[in-house]
Parts: sequence; structure tokens; C-alpha cells
Amino acid sequence: MSLYLKKIVGTMFFVNIVFCQLFAQNTNSNYNDSNNNQIDTLVVQSLIDYALSIQQNCSDSALFYLKRSIALADSLKTNKKVSVNEVRLFNIKKANALRHIGNIMSDYGLTDKTLEYYINSLKLCEEIGYKTGMSACYNNLGAIYQSLGDEKAIDYYMLSLQYDEEAGNRRGVGVSYNNIGLFHIMKGEDENDPVKRTYYFEKAIEFFSKAIEIHKTINEKKEIAICLNNIGIVYSTQGSLTENLNYKAELQEKAIQQMLQSVKILEEIRDKVGMARLYSNIANLLLLQAEMKVSQNEKDETLNEAIDFAKKAMVLSKELNMLPFKRNSANTLMLLYLEKNNYKKAMEYALDYISLKDSLFDYEKTKAIAEIQAKYETNKKQQEIENQRLLIERNELEYIRKKSQLHFALIASSLLVMLIFLLFLGYWQKNKNNAIISKKNKLLNQINKDMTDSIVYAKRIQSSVLLSPKNFSQYFNESFILYIPKNIVSGDFYWITKKENSIIFCVADCTGHGVPGAFMSMLGISFLNEIVGKEATYSANSILNRLRDHVIASMLENTDDSIMFDGMDIGLCILNLQTLELEFAGAYIPCWIATLNPNIEHLGGKAEYTCGLVELKADRMPIARFERMNSFSTVTYRLQPNDTIYLATDGFAHQFGSNNCKKYQRHRLMELITHNQNLPLAKQKNILEKEFIDWKGSRKQIDDITILGVKV
Repeated sequence: MSLYLKKIVGTMFFVNIVFCQLFAQNTNSNYNDSNNNQIDTLVVQSLIDYALSIQQNCSDSALFYLKRSIALADSLKTNKKVSVNEVRLFNIKKANALRHIGNIMSDYGLTDKTLEYYINSLKLCEEIGYKTGMSACYNNLGAIYQSLGDEKAIDYYMLSLQYDEEAGNRRGVGVSYNNIGLFHIMKGEDENDPVKRTYYFEKAIEFFSKAIEIHKTINEKKEIAICLNNIGIVYSTQGSLTENLNYKAELQEKAIQQMLQSVKILEEIRDKVGMARLYSNIANLLLLQAEMKVSQNEKDETLNEAIDFAKKAMVLSKELNMLPFKRNSANTLMLLYLEKNNYKKAMEYALDYISLKDSLFDYEKTKAIAEIQAKYETNKKQQEIENQRLLIERNELEYIRKKSQLHFALIASSLLVMLIFLLFLGYWQKNKNNAIISKKNKLLNQINKDMTDSIVYAKRIQSSVLLSPKNFSQYFNESFILYIPKNIVSGDFYWITKKENSIIFCVADCTGHGVPGAFMSMLGISFLNEIVGKEATYSANSILNRLRDHVIASMLENTDDSIMFDGMDIGLCILNLQTLELEFAGAYIPCWIATLNPNIEHLGGKAEYTCGLVELKADRMPIARFERMNSFSTVTYRLQPNDTIYLATDGFAHQFGSNNCKKYQRHRLMELITHNQNLPLAKQKNILEKEFIDWKGSRKQIDDITILGVKV
């Protein structure tokens, strides 16, 4: 169903409830104060229900109707004819409306406002003893603090669970168990100790399993599917954090089995949005499985299965007209066909990926137009509500009769105008989409004739953006760059500039490799040039904070669409040439220093001496939209003459060996650097390159590789 038809249905649903109830009450000959109060309660609830029905597409309008419901509830409570129970009922409606406004503030990213509305709702719920409302508020507060990485979240989730149990709200108990499980996933991801990490993941599965048992007793199939998917996410996350290849494969298989159970339920209840999301997640997990297969037949079989799921996700995304889902499906299919060496199909989906980014922009513009129309209608309805309240004060019985007539006339005329407008807008949009599709088909027919040349040309573009290694030799006596793309174009990049007495340089690893990674790498270089060029004062962490803002703004994606987001890992250094003071900030990529005099005592846990190198630690969050969006940290270290700085992406360490199924691993790379640190840097580069070629042998390269070395 299109966006416009959804709005028509939502409006008709709201109007039908209010009008039919008012009409039924109006025809009751035994009118009294109780009937009037029931009607007022219905009006307040209808305003809330209508706000929730349009919240996804018209959040500003939803906000208006929620605030109107609060104002109406407050005014009705002052009526002397309202009983104590009815006052409590109006307060319940108000508390719910305050909480829903907090949800909208959260969508806007206004954390302070979100907390303000949640806390005001909670205070009102406590005053009237509304335990279900208190539980909902505590649950929402827990979600906010979890998004901030604050351990207060678990306290609020436990309070929510307590009040749901006291109120006998079994569905709420299940939801609380699920949220507590999600909190333990977050703790497991942040934990470096393998034993503690395993404990948190096991606790997460325990709470998800409890939630499933609760939801089975009340036949909440969708909630069961959500919990099964979350168990799959636990296994998938465990797999991504283990170095044991066999254990990783076992965990990925468990993750897939849980998600298959989840998708079976979603197919049964026809939850197409959930189906699309699960199909995409399963396809991505199967892609990871395929990359670890030694047998080509097993690998092809796994890739074909992944392609089937990705295509199912694409079909549903098109049916639902969910552009972010379509874009993610195109990206997954592109990566799968690249893994199969089917470059023609990979290019076809790469072009879909690019086209859908443009379509997302058009979708946002259309949504903005709809918001403007909704605001216009809102202003008219506000005046109508005020007029109706004046009629109530003059003559309550006459008000009900005239209110029904007025609503009927307004509904008929408003629906007619809205229907004509939206049908015209839908016709215009359909013609525009047809024109875009026609244009895209012509473009595909043209580009497919020269696909390989296009990719090679893309490499020329990327090469022109990347700095030459000579740029590093301008600032350092010795330097090297080992740069080995997985495909023709690369998702890794390196960058350097000089500003006053400081040299700023970095190495970055963008999401994916090949065409999508190359796009992100060129964006990253452009953003760094802009950030450093404009800022008068800067620090390593402020550059990464600004870079993250630029990357998120360029993606135009909603955080709920996927757990995987476009972005990059990066290690960035600022070297003061006069003092030899080094500032470092990193997103997953650390900085290694070869030195004769390691001095890390004053760094407070931000550095350690390991494998013969000083390691300046990076933050465990990417340059991308992420569940934890704290400011990046800066580590400062005083260098000595002839110290050597190394920055490396994870491609070298993650490469599987030709004679076994093991990765090279980071500690082995550090030991290799340490063993050769006294050799000239040009010789070190040759040794690293030979080591990689010998280790990889006949096995396929799995990722882009970049290692930078500079001598102070």
C-alpha cells in the first residue's frame, strides 16, 4: 500500500471512530452527565489513537494531536460534574500521551526532551497508581540509557519487569525479559574478557528464552519471532568476536537456525516487514559462511542459498516500497555475486544500489511535502476544536447534536478534497517512477556493454583521489605504504596533510570492499579535506567526531532498518614536529609504535606494551551510526627520535592461510613488525608484502589491505 493510501485509511479510521461513537451517543434519548463525560473521554482517546496512526509518516502532526489531547484532558478535569474515577481516567490518558511525545522526541534525537517527557509521565503514573504506565515509562527510560551505553538501563528494565508482574501484564513481562536480554548483548560486545563475554551472552539467551515462554502462553507470535531473531543475533555476535574458525562456523549456523525459526513464524502471520529484514540478515550470515568454506562446491551451494534469501528480501522490499530495505538487498546481492565472480550480475546490483541512494533522497522530499500538507490541515482542525469547545460551554445537549452534524460535513468535504489531492499526487508520482524506471533500463543496457572498462575507470578515479606515497616522503625521512586492494577498487584509503607545525595522517577501512567500499573511501577523503581545511583548532578526537557526523548525514538511513550500517574504521595521528608529541584517536584501528624507550605509565590504560610494540588503543565504535555514540577519546604520547609509527587495517591479520583454515592474526603481524623494526622502511615493506603472498598462497584474498609506516 502506498504512503498516500495509508494516510487516507488512517484518516478514515480516526474519523469513523469519533463520528460513529458521537452519533450513537447523540441518538440516546437518556442523555446525562455520565454520557457526556464518556464522550469527552472518547474524544481524548481518539486524538491519541489518531496521533499514533500517523506518527510514522507525519510526526509533527502526531505531536500536535498528542498535545491537544493533554490540553483537553486537563480542561475536562476541572469540570465539577466529573467524578474521582473519571479524573483518574483523564490522568491515565494524559500520562500515555506524555509518554508517546517522549517517543517522538527520541525519534528526533532530542535526548534531554525525551527524558523530560518520560519522567513527567512516570510522575503522573505514580501519583494515580497506574502500574502499567509506570512499567512502560521504566522500559522507555531503560532503552534511552542503553542507547547511551549507561548501565542504569538494567535498573529501569528490572523496575519495569516488577510493575508488569504486579499488574499481571504478561505481555509486558515478556517485553521486559527481551529488553534485559538486549542489554546483556551490549555488555557482551563491550567486554574484553572472553569468560565474562560468554557469561553475558549466555544470560542474554536465558532472558530471550524466558520471554519466548511468556509470549507462548498468550499466543504473541510476533514477539516470539522477535526473541528468536535476537537469540540469532547473540550467536552471530559471538561468532564475529571469536578467532576459532570452527567455533565461529558453529555459532553462525546456530544464528541461522534461530533466524529461520523466526522467519517461519513471520511468514505464518504475514509480517512482511519482519520477513524482509530476516531474509536480509540470513543472506548476510550465509555470505560469511561461504567465505570460510574450503570446498568450492560447498561454497557455491551456500552462496546460492544466500542469493535465494537476498532475492526474497528484494521482492518484499519492492512490494512494500521500502527504499532502505531495497538498497540493503541490492548491496547484499552485489557482494554475493562478487564472491561468485559473476561481475555482470554484481555490476547490475551495484547500479541498483547507486540508483536507490538517489531514490531515497526523492522519498525524503515527498515525505516533507506530505508533512507540509498535514500541518496545513492541522491548523484548520485546531480552530474547529476551539469552536466546538465553546459550543459545549453554552449548551451541552445542543453541542452534541451540532457537533455530530459539523463533524459529518467536515469529514465528507475533507475526505473528498484529500482524496482528490492524493489521487492526483499518486498519479504524478506513478508517472515519475515510470520515467525513472525507463531511464534506468536504458542506462543499464548501455553500461552492461562496457562493464569491465567502467570498473577500471572507477579505479582511475579512486587513484586520482588517493595521495601518492611521495606525499609522505615530503614530511618524513623514511616511510612506506603497503596497499593491496581485494578487487580492482578498494574500500581502504590513506591520507596525509600538514597544518602549521603538525602533520595529520590516517589509515581507514570502509564498509565492504570493491565498488561500495571505494565510494565510501572517496567520501571519507573528501570529508577529511573539508574538516581539517575549515577548522582553525583541532584535535584527533574532534576530527573523528566531525567525520562521523558527515558520514551519518550522507547515508540518509533510519537506525531501525538494519544492524549493519555504512561507515568506516580509522586510525588518525597528529604529530607535532617541534615537540614530537603524538595525538592519536581511533575507531577500531590502533596505533603501533616501535621504540627503544617505551613509556606508557602516564597514559592510564589507554596504551600497553605488547609484542614488542607500544599500542595506543582505539575506541570500540565505528565512524557510523551506532548504538553507542560517545565522543571519541584522544591518547597523547611523547615520541623519541627514530621511533616508527605503524597504522594497519585488519585485512592482513584476517587473511586465511593457504595451508590451513586459520587467520594470520594481529599478534603475529605485530611480532613480524617488531622483528624487522630496525631495517629500512622500504625493506620492511618488501618483507610484509612477501609474507602476505606466501601466507595467502592460492587462497583468495578476503579483504583490502593497507599498512602505513613512518619514521620520526
